[in-house]
Amino acid sequence: MKNPLTRKILMILGLTLLLCIPLRMVGVTVWERSSAREAVKADIANSMAGAQWVGGPVLVLPYRERVFTRTRDKDGQESVTVSWADRLKVWLPTTLEIRGDLANKPRYRGIYEAQLYQSRLKMHAAFDLEKQPAPEGENIFWGRPYLALGIGDVRGISEMPRGAFNGDALVFEANPGLDAFGSGVHAPVTIAQGGHAEVAVDLELKGMEKLDFLPLGGSSTIILGSNWPHPSFQGRYLPDHSDIGKDGFSAKWRTTFLATNIEGQLQDCVQSRNEAGCNALRQNVMGVKLIKPVDVYLQSERALKYGFLFVGLAFVVFFFFEILKSLRIHPMQYLLVGLALTVFFLLVVALAEHVKFGVAYAIAAGGCSTLLAFYVSFVLKSFWRGMGFASLMGVLFGVLYGLLQSEDYALLMGSLLLFGVLAIVMILTRRLDWFSLGEATPSQGALQGGKG
Repeated sequence: MKNPLTRKILMILGLTLLLCIPLRMVGVTVWERSSAREAVKADIANSMAGAQWVGGPVLVLPYRERVFTRTRDKDGQESVTVSWADRLKVWLPTTLEIRGDLANKPRYRGIYEAQLYQSRLKMHAAFDLEKQPAPEGENIFWGRPYLALGIGDVRGISEMPRGAFNGDALVFEANPGLDAFGSGVHAPVTIAQGGHAEVAVDLELKGMEKLDFLPLGGSSTIILGSNWPHPSFQGRYLPDHSDIGKDGFSAKWRTTFLATNIEGQLQDCVQSRNEAGCNALRQNVMGVKLIKPVDVYLQSERALKYGFLFVGLAFVVFFFFEILKSLRIHPMQYLLVGLALTVFFLLVVALAEHVKFGVAYAIAAGGCSTLLAFYVSFVLKSFWRGMGFASLMGVLFGVLYGLLQSEDYALLMGSLLLFGVLAIVMILTRRLDWFSLGEATPSQGALQGGKG
């Protein structure tokens, strides 16, 4: 190819694409480290307790019903078959209030951290047994009623719950006695036909990162406080009120049967054992997740998306020094500068695993800028040119950090950055005669530096 300008541009494009390989390798490293962290979290959850949810308490009355089935044979003779059906009568509380505090206790394994917590919950529920009376009749035989409490991971129960039912102490046992809950505990109680029942339960529960509640009350109120300052409120219902500060957070949720339709979903799950109904029931949760304000690997992954842009801008600056200052820059010098920028992203990941992300970013950016200032001053044959190039890279590092911190405005800021770079290029080259640069004459010998 005789045109040196075209040859130089193709060389720059080729090197830029080539450097996508190490950038991709850094991305794979970020993914592997992130996967290792999640594996550690899963291992901690398997050995202690994972994300938790609490459902109930609800009042359950098991009973057997004698069922008569009439059939006719082919001769028209009628026969009666007697069988027994095991059923459950479930009362949901008319009002349910849960107050609790959640103390964060991080657990470390190597360099990885998991957000464990210890929660103390005080529950109060009121039941109206007259509103939905228990079935009666000569074919109905009641069993022993009990109070059922659903708990996501029973390994997180620090000690058996304590409580009272109409003033009588509750003694909890393993198994919730209700398939809709899956896991939990229950306590036998004594109920009278009709009337009103009051329940109070104290529960200490350990878990990891997430705590959800199933609002089973006709009117449910949940008030939760914690020393963790970075909550993420999740689930189908967000809190009516929340207060978040540097010392922790507090939140208050309120729901009703009218908003949740949870009563019908529970009855459908219990009576028909409809799995779809049970799944719908379990989706009606509200709660909080303890998150890290800065996810090192997520931030690093987002930063890598701009790696191609960084390398491309550095090469554009080199290219304009060649055509405007008649300098000769070897492809290997282009490559070394590109590799330095690639290593920057690896340094950010490695350092951020041990120090705060902002500190790690500053150290990596400072080290890379210093290295570029030293090396480029020799490439461009001027100390001030090297400092100018390093300063430009420093500005880009600062802009990138702003992009990472302003996720909601990342697209806007990135678009403005690209527009600004394009505007600068157009202004600097507005009087440039590109045709003359493309002619292979001795005066354009600088462009032939691409030959080496």
